[in-house]
Amino acid sequence: MYDRLSRMVGYEVGKSMRLMILNEVRETGKDIREVAAQYNLPFMAILEADGRFEYEGQRVTPEEWERINPLGKYGKIVVINGSQAN
Repeated sequence: MYDRLSRMVGYEVGKSMRLMILNEVRETGKDIREVAAQYNLPFMAILEADGRFEYEGQRVTPEEWERINPLGKYGKIVVINGSQAN
């Protein structure tokens, strides 16, 4: 299971990357989520007709996703309107 930092980044973070992220946080004073977001790929969301998509077992809007994803406002999302994909 992922630890908190690995969950933010989206994959298992090794020792060297962990130290790099934590050093940058210490040196810059940035929020750890902001630094971790530099190493995270965008989340791909395919909106259905109701404007929602599946995220960790929940149906959410892009706005709700921003509040609940581990990176908060630093999270990156690519929204695809699936209801118009035909």
